[in-house]
Amino acid sequence: SNPDTFKIMKYCRDNGVIPNVTVADISDSTADALTDLCGAVAVSRYSNKDICYDSIKKLTDRGMSQVNMHIMISEETRGDVLTTLHDLMEPRDPRLKDLNAVVFLSLKKKGRGTGFTQLTEEHFNHIVNVCLEHNISFGFDSCSALKFLKSVENHDDYETFKTVSEPCESGRFSAYISVDGYYSPCSFLEGIKNFKIGNWTDGINVAECDDFLKDVWYSDKSEYSRRRGLKCLSEGVSCQYYDI
Repeated sequence: SNPDTFKIMKYCRDNGVIPNVTVADISDSTADALTDLCGAVAVSRYSNKDICYDSIKKLTDRGMSQVNMHIMISEETRGDVLTTLHDLMEPRDPRLKDLNAVVFLSLKKKGRGTGFTQLTEEHFNHIVNVCLEHNISFGFDSCSALKFLKSVENHDDYETFKTVSEPCESGRFSAYISVDGYYSPCSFLEGIKNFKIGNWTDGINVAECDDFLKDVWYSDKSEYSRRRGLKCLSEGVSCQYYDI
C-alpha cells in the first residue's frame, strides 16, 4: 500500500542492507519485485489457504529459496494449522514443494488478536509432535521459545533445540520503529501504558533524537524495559506483558 516500498527496498539494497518482508496476497509483478530485492519473504496464512499457497508458489517459481509461511496459532486457527500441516506431509501440496518452513506465531491479544483464544498446552504440543514426526520444517517466533522448549524437554535432540531457540530479544538485539518513526522495543509494546518509567503510548520519536544510542537505546525507558524482560525470562516467563 506504500507507493515507495520498492524504492525503499532498493535504497536498502544499494547500501548493503538486504530487506525482508511479510506479505499475504501478491500479484505476479509484486512477486517479481520481491524476488529481485528481498533476501527472504514470509507469506501469511489466513483462512483462504489458496491465496497463501498461490503466493508462495509465485515466489518459489522465481527461484526464491528463503520463502516461509507465517500462521498465527490459536484455538480458532487450529483447524487451519492442521490443514496446512497435512498439506506439508508427503505427498505435499505441489505449491508448497519449495517452501523453506512454516513459522508459527504466538497469539498476543492486541488489535486483531483480541478476539482469539490461546492454544491449550495439549494442542500446542500436538502441533510440535506432528511436525517432528512428519519431518516438516518448522519454526516459531521468539515469543514461543520457552513454550516450545517445554514441549520437547524429553526429546533426544533437546540440547540441539535449546541451542537454536531464542527467547524474547526485544530491546536487546531487535527494535521496532513505527511507520511514523516512533521506537518501541517490540511492535506489540507500542501503545502500552503500564510501564513504571514512562510508557510506550507514544514511543520515542527517533527523528527528534540527536544520538540513537544515547537518546533511544540507552534511554531510561529502554533500560527499564530491557531489565524487566530479562527478569521475566530468568523466571521462566516468556513475555513481560502478554500471556503467551
